[in-house]
Amino acid sequence: MLIEKQDFVAFKAFCRGYFKKQREAKSIEVLQELKVAERKLYRKMEKAVGKRKIKGYVGRLLRSVSREGWLYYKQKDWKTKPEWGYCTYCFSPLEDIYVIDIDDHQYCNSDCFDELEAEPHYDGYADDYLFLFWDFEKLKDKYTSYLNRSLQKDFATHLELSVILRDINNVMNDSDYATVLWNGGDDGPVAGEMYRMLMTLREDSELLGKQLVQCKKALPDTTKRFAIEVSDAIMRKRKRPEVLREFIRNHRKYRDKENNHKWFTTDSFQRMQWYDALTQDEALTKEISWLNEVDCPECNQIVDDKSSRRAPDDFYYCEACYRELDLYYKFEEDVL
Repeated sequence: MLIEKQDFVAFKAFCRGYFKKQREAKSIEVLQELKVAERKLYRKMEKAVGKRKIKGYVGRLLRSVSREGWLYYKQKDWKTKPEWGYCTYCFSPLEDIYVIDIDDHQYCNSDCFDELEAEPHYDGYADDYLFLFWDFEKLKDKYTSYLNRSLQKDFATHLELSVILRDINNVMNDSDYATVLWNGGDDGPVAGEMYRMLMTLREDSELLGKQLVQCKKALPDTTKRFAIEVSDAIMRKRKRPEVLREFIRNHRKYRDKENNHKWFTTDSFQRMQWYDALTQDEALTKEISWLNEVDCPECNQIVDDKSSRRAPDDFYYCEACYRELDLYYKFEEDVL
């Protein structure tokens, strides 16, 4: 090939766009449109082969494009043809996401389906099929990147995966698809396609679930904090109760950096043990306060637990961050 690889890729992209509209054309017509629409690419090709040979060279390039399967040459014309694995309208390569028509052709999405005015299937599953496709398309767009990259083990990833798995579970448990799951998709081509999408979601959810477990292992068990606070009056005394002095010596790592009268843990039972140990001295009984707090994983602010809410990832967030995340993830509505 006389042109660079990236230029041939650009030529293939041009051909998809051109034949999407024209559906058939002669080599000279393709060349003329290329000269107008992709002037820079045309000049590169002209420089590589010369003005006299460029028409024949375009024919060679079109033969290379035809190996993808959606283009063929007949009676001096290049014509498009449906080929499994490519969108019948725009000729983009397809994998899991596609819609079929009554003639068993594939389309990228419902837009390409409508643009070509394809003939839909007329059976009892037709409406459910499109609703399932739209959910399937949105979900695949959200989670495919997680299947093809190393996992960032943080709260943001954990929340995203939790919501995605929740949405997949909602689709899998939708009563509208119960019959398809029950009969294994053996009720016609549309039911078969619905079953394929549902099984793809199930298989991918198993992989995502494993990633969620890995992510969870890298995070704390909870964002809740169980604290005790000793009164300022006791802490200011030159001679503190012995049990308090011993507690301070033995629990330095639990002391709050912002408030040295406070100690916190993520274990509520441990907080109870602290309280029991300190109140062995009855003088401390009224000098110790219990505080339930949340260390918001989104803004990293410590807030009272009454000003927090639990998200679908089972972690607690401050009210402000919860509301902001809810706008994106729609926690309350349980929708995609």
